[in-house]
Amino acid sequence: MLRTHNSWLGCWHHAPAAANVVIHRRNVAHHLTYVESGGGSVRWLTQSAERRYQLTTGAVDFFPADHENHTFLWQPHSPSDLYHLMIPTTEKAEIAAAEGTDPLVQVRPLLASEDVELTWCMANLASRNLGDGRATGSEDETSRQLILRLVALSGGGTPDWHADGSMFDRRVLEHLIEYVDAHLKITPSLSEIGLRVGLSPSHFAKKFRQSTGLSFHRFVNRRRIVASLESLKDRSKSLAHMALELGFSSQSHMTRLFSDTTGMTPAKFQKQVRPAMGNR
Repeated sequence: MLRTHNSWLGCWHHAPAAANVVIHRRNVAHHLTYVESGGGSVRWLTQSAERRYQLTTGAVDFFPADHENHTFLWQPHSPSDLYHLMIPTTEKAEIAAAEGTDPLVQVRPLLASEDVELTWCMANLASRNLGDGRATGSEDETSRQLILRLVALSGGGTPDWHADGSMFDRRVLEHLIEYVDAHLKITPSLSEIGLRVGLSPSHFAKKFRQSTGLSFHRFVNRRRIVASLESLKDRSKSLAHMALELGFSSQSHMTRLFSDTTGMTPAKFQKQVRPAMGNR
């Protein structure tokens, strides 16, 4: 058992193919199960109900605390890895109240949910628990996002992100810059990049501008200019080819943005940098 955010507890379970996994527990905390890989058939039994359904990679189960005895019967179709997360009931109410949503809303069970935001949160916390380096964003931010999403899916509303005046911390911003630099040829959408830090496109755009002083679109073009400074040292590539490789819509688009930023055209920059390199 590994400790995660505050008093939350997370643990991993690996199930080989064709195994029968049986988990008994008393549901005194909110409980989530995330399928990291694999999938299978599930029977979830309580004193008052029996549920049968299929779980696939990326799916999330959620059962709120009800103080009943639960039995989880899992028959994996292939080798499967599950991440279980337990959240004390007080944590849900405290985070919901702090974020301006209804702290008394009764969160509802979710079976095999494929909600993108919820899956992102669970995958992020699972990766952080493993310490495999794949997690993005801060633990506090991801945990907050998870609670708010559970509340929203239960009809409790969402906080007004327009009031969020915070900025990304240094580590998150470095991750975002690395991601942008690796995807210059095809610009990631606001929806795609926002999901990497658990934010809606509009919320991400606002927070990114607060953190960098630039819109996401202008920032991406700035990173393209930075990359072009290195690429222009290679005479084997034509300017047209270079422009497309870096994600500019055309050579003229690159020339215009490059000139606006550096005060010279790419061709002039090449002429100036070549002799300097040749004299080394």
